[in-house]
Amino acid sequence: MFPTIAFVTGMPGWLEVVVVAILGLLLFGRRLPGVARALGQSLVEFKRGLRATDEQTDQQGSPGDKLSECGNGTKRNTCHDR
Repeated sequence: MFPTIAFVTGMPGWLEVVVVAILGLLLFGRRLPGVARALGQSLVEFKRGLRATDEQTDQQGSPGDKLSECGNGTKRNTCHDR
């Protein structure tokens, strides 16, 4: 494969980055506030979902908490004789 022009001349400098940023703002400037707002709302919803999952696992407890002690001194989910 042939290397692209960007990697032949090296990494872009600060001037190239500024030019690309200005072109991006000119082309997509009106949509950027909406995109940033949607990204922020998505992040808040994601964190809220993580917090709800943590609370749910805390309420359920660990699997070892649900074991009951059988008559023979062993702990199992059920005390059926086998």
